[in-house]
Amino acid sequence: MQILKSRTVVTCMRSAIAIILIIVFGTFTLSAQELSTPDSIFVGNLKVPNSVFLGAAAADWVSTYQFLQRGARETNPMLSGLQSQPALMIATGAAIDVASLWAWNRYVGKKHPRLAAVGLYTAAALRVWVASRNHGLNRR
Repeated sequence: MQILKSRTVVTCMRSAIAIILIIVFGTFTLSAQELSTPDSIFVGNLKVPNSVFLGAAAADWVSTYQFLQRGARETNPMLSGLQSQPALMIATGAAIDVASLWAWNRYVGKKHPRLAAVGLYTAAALRVWVASRNHGLNRR
């Protein structure tokens, strides 16, 4: 049973790393192109902070999904009602992340890019902490 759990964790972590790499390297590819709309999620010099945040959020959602598979409960009041449908809960949470990122970039990033970058790095650090906490609780 322990070998099966560790293989599942390794597979999920590889998937999370692949997602992070796609986001980061995809951002650098996008940076060589013109942004066609002013409402793009990736505003100005915030491409790297946005990618870091999205990667950390992906790692958090992977660890949350693993944690839910072990019978844990979601404590976020916005998502706890979807406890019986983990895939829908993860999709809803990811949609909230994307909408929040768009709003942050639109209303803070355009006028205060340094503040926006610091906020994104801080949010990413929090998400990495949550993901590592979930991973640690999964090992128990």
